[in-house]
Amino acid sequence: MNVGTNNFEIYMTKCPSLGILNARKVDKYPWYCEHCNALYKRVIEKYDYRCEIEHIDIQKGICRISKTFAFYFLLKL
Repeated sequence: MNVGTNNFEIYMTKCPSLGILNARKVDKYPWYCEHCNALYKRVIEKYDYRCEIEHIDIQKGICRISKTFAFYFLLKL
């Protein structure tokens, strides 16, 4: 995790839910990794953070979740 004054970033190196599916050799639908957008983004944005999720390797469950405090983001525009 990287933490700044108005933002923080989580670099996920092994998604737990994807790890379970991979261990059980379960086929995943092509947009499986979008579950983070559905589950977490709206919760994070409820607290005035802007959330961006970058899927780096959807087979291995590697992603980066960046959160920037919304007011700070608007100041940079």
